[in-house]
Amino acid sequence: MVKRANRGIDKKSEIKQKYEASSSIYDQRYKNIQFEKYKQIISEIQFKDNIICDAGCGTGLFIEFMCDSSAKNLDNIFKYIGIDISLKMLEIFKSKVNKNNDLSKKISLVLADLENLPFRSHSVDTLLSVTAYQNLPKIISAIEESFRILRERSNFHISILKKKIVKDQLLEFLNSKAHLLKIIDKKMIEDYIIQGDLKQSESGNL
Repeated sequence: MVKRANRGIDKKSEIKQKYEASSSIYDQRYKNIQFEKYKQIISEIQFKDNIICDAGCGTGLFIEFMCDSSAKNLDNIFKYIGIDISLKMLEIFKSKVNKNNDLSKKISLVLADLENLPFRSHSVDTLLSVTAYQNLPKIISAIEESFRILRERSNFHISILKKKIVKDQLLEFLNSKAHLLKIIDKKMIEDYIIQGDLKQSESGNL
């Protein structure tokens, strides 16, 4: 049991070090790839008066995408919370946000582990997580922890690298917790993208 726990800690430490080391070139390497995923997700996200949690926000590419694509959506954001395990990634995110005073007032950045979120249950309206969960030792457990902080009938928009998880197992879990609205599996995108609404009895009771 101890060995298994240590393996999980070691993997998180390894991932953290990887992102710390690549933070300065992350946008250059992954911006276009991530933007393609955001294009698939954006039409289903409800922004107005919502608290949005971006689990694994990295350098803030989602907010950058929003700035590039639709100022109207940014105007409607009530509150955005970005969570990441890498301090250097968050520092880059913060440097981007600081250039826009109005935007910075709507954004909070939190250094945290996605398997142990420092938030109350039922405190978030929308969950966004793009290409983050597959980095964790227990993917399903991490998603469950994210669902814990969602309010009843909240919506989620997540993507996971196809090569890191069995699709049927992922869908079996999600179908037990949520009403799935859309499943995107395109050859041009390396992730499964899944969007849905959490069932009333599931939020905060996982």
